[in-house]
Amino acid sequence: MGQGYTRNDTSNNIADGNVINASDLDGEFNAVDAAFNESSGHTHDGTADEGAPVTVLGPVQDFVASATEIKPKTNNTLDIGTTSLQFKDMYLDGIAYIDGLGEDILVATNKKVQFRDTALFINSSADGQLDIAADTEVEITTALVEISADATVGDDLTLKSDAAVLGFGADTDVTLTHVADTGLLVNAAMVVQFRDSAINIGSPADGDLDINADDEIELNSTLIDINGNLDVSGTIVGASTLSATTGTFSGILKTDDATEATSTTDGSLQTDGGLSVVKDAVFGDDIKLLSDSAVIHFGADSDITLTHAADTYLATNGVMIATTFEPTGDTAAGDNAAIGYTAAEGLILTGQGSTSDITLKNDADATVCFVPTGTDDLRFPDSAVLQFGADADLTINHDGSNSFITDAGTGALYIQGTSGVFIRSADGGENLAAFTDDGAATLYHDNAAKLATTNTGVDVTGTLVSDGLTVSGDAVFEPDNDGVRITGTNYATLRLEENDTTDLNTTMFNSSGKFSIFTSSDDRASATERVTLDHSNGNISLAGNVAIGTATVGSTGVSLPATHNLGWNQGAGESLPTIFRQASSAATVLTNGYRHSTTSNGFASSYSSSWPKTAISLNYGTIRFYTNTAVTTSAGTDVTPTEQVRIDSDGALIINDTVSGISGAAAAGLLHIDRASETGNSIIVENVPQDYTAFAVKRVGTAGVIYAQYYINAANGVVGNVSFSNTATAFNTTSDYRLKTAVNYDWDATTRLKQLKPARFAWIADGDDAVPVDGFLAHEVQDIVPEAINGTKDAMRDVEYEISAEEKDADGNVTKEAVMGTRSVPDYQQIDQSKLVPLLCKTILELEARITALEA
Repeated sequence: MGQGYTRNDTSNNIADGNVINASDLDGEFNAVDAAFNESSGHTHDGTADEGAPVTVLGPVQDFVASATEIKPKTNNTLDIGTTSLQFKDMYLDGIAYIDGLGEDILVATNKKVQFRDTALFINSSADGQLDIAADTEVEITTALVEISADATVGDDLTLKSDAAVLGFGADTDVTLTHVADTGLLVNAAMVVQFRDSAINIGSPADGDLDINADDEIELNSTLIDINGNLDVSGTIVGASTLSATTGTFSGILKTDDATEATSTTDGSLQTDGGLSVVKDAVFGDDIKLLSDSAVIHFGADSDITLTHAADTYLATNGVMIATTFEPTGDTAAGDNAAIGYTAAEGLILTGQGSTSDITLKNDADATVCFVPTGTDDLRFPDSAVLQFGADADLTINHDGSNSFITDAGTGALYIQGTSGVFIRSADGGENLAAFTDDGAATLYHDNAAKLATTNTGVDVTGTLVSDGLTVSGDAVFEPDNDGVRITGTNYATLRLEENDTTDLNTTMFNSSGKFSIFTSSDDRASATERVTLDHSNGNISLAGNVAIGTATVGSTGVSLPATHNLGWNQGAGESLPTIFRQASSAATVLTNGYRHSTTSNGFASSYSSSWPKTAISLNYGTIRFYTNTAVTTSAGTDVTPTEQVRIDSDGALIINDTVSGISGAAAAGLLHIDRASETGNSIIVENVPQDYTAFAVKRVGTAGVIYAQYYINAANGVVGNVSFSNTATAFNTTSDYRLKTAVNYDWDATTRLKQLKPARFAWIADGDDAVPVDGFLAHEVQDIVPEAINGTKDAMRDVEYEISAEEKDADGNVTKEAVMGTRSVPDYQQIDQSKLVPLLCKTILELEARITALEA
């Protein structure tokens, strides 16, 4: 067992400030040696007092060992042995994963290299022999397999490639080629020989096949079919039928056989082709044309034909002339042109054409009427007239544009229907007029009933336009959403007249873009306009005074009784807003919690309360917003509220000030915020949706530079701005030499730069999506470049938060104030990395100087 290290210097002679003797050091070194030397030191086997196991070896600890594996510290960096210093035998009880082999591998004696299982292997079962074994198939996939000696195949040999070639001879002069799905091809004029060279089959020339034998060629088959001319140099001996493509006989071809011909394959004389006869043909019995659609031709150029249609008819392409043609049977569907007869139907005409099935024409070959193909309609051409009566009293015709039903005879024209008569559009989709038995006669417009008779009169739907209308009784109007409309060419008038001669009557008049109410005498000789509504702007003009909330009309303007205000109810417990005009300043004011002060022409409290009070003043081209938060005053007491917001005549929005613009900056802007007397933020943009912009500046035109932001110090001096052109944005800070002192170009930048510690880190707020970025930790830069850092390391700040929310009753009154608290949150440091640029530039200059010096 090893021993632990025990300090030898028990007197603490080896200490700061002491004189150290050699004996003290010798004692310490001896103690260390005893603890770690070869004989008595630690074995590091993990047992007690022997030290922890050694798990890493090497100059950079690149060899790592554990209880289950031995591995390099990093991938693909550590070799086991070298070409000159090699390990001896290696024993593995498991699987070896090797990306590649750099040397030959020797498999000892008859050992096997197995694949998948023991049935698939490569080995050498005997010296000089290589065995490849598989329990199903050995597949060699290569462009060429070359065997330099004899090959013995114990079973089938398959050449799986289409167009596979077997070559024979030292120079492959004879080949046997596979023709896919067809056969085997012998090359050129090579032959297949049998017994000796005299018996062979071959093709001596393209298109020829020779079968050669020095004695006899015997063909044994029930039928030998030769599809070409037969050139026989010797004698033909036939004991049965002789069949040939062509045979020419100079005499009579005669057969004494008397077999009847019942088909094309029996009878005494048979031919598989046509039969040509130059002269007359005489038949002693029947002639049979066995082909459906057989044709008999007449004339030198077959100008007349008689064609058989199977089980149907005989057709001729000419005219069939007969004294009488009397059909005895019915026609059938599909007949092109047929005449038939049945006892029930009488004469039947059936046809089948591309546009009409049956057409009736007159002697001028003009169409009188026709039946369109595939229909049971009877159609007449344009201008054809269908006449009824001995003198054509009733006619029906269509002239190509319009249709006419004309009754020119004596008597009336009656249109009768069982339940009624309807007139509809051509497609039947719209009603035009309807006449119903024991019901209404109705006229339609665009398929909507507009005028219908009733048992009491007429029902009109929609607008009735009439030159005049006299109603003897009460007139009741029940309009839909469109109301009752009175229209006229230039104006519309509604007169309300009493049946007396004393009181004035009322006329409502709509003309020239305005609605007016007049009063007039009974004779309408004079009229006075009382009320006018201008349609273009909505203005209402009154020719008299108006009273609201009272029947008594004052002498001028709008009359309100003492119990009424002009305003809006804002809810229980709150005052009514008031609108008034200040006499001296001519301002119109809308207030809540204030009323007009008669003494100061200003504001007076309308109730005694500490509730916030507000006012809006429209004054000399400006809109001013006032508040007076938590001010307790007696009702009627004059007050001066604080102006908070103003919109001036230029459209500028001014907050907490009365004029727009800053000394030392550009001209006045459309938004001006003054926080000089208050604390807190000026502009906060909260809850900006993802991928949207919180603040955007767009320029007008393309020339010059636009300043998006200006930064001005307390002395009204510009210290920076953000500007942009058509292509770039610049973040500018003041750097004029006239603003600087103690300028120094001789200082050490390299030393300070080397103190910076650039780091890579991820932001906590990004969570699982965090991506490493390059940067600095602010507090590590603060002592080196303090002007680049804002804030203090580990600083905290107090913020107010809501402990419990405000509570209100059903009427909106506050029943419990919100409870607020204060807590500390981190006050994070910030860095302006652009402040590091001067240090970087100065360091580069120093490095360049040193490089120049070294190169010299």
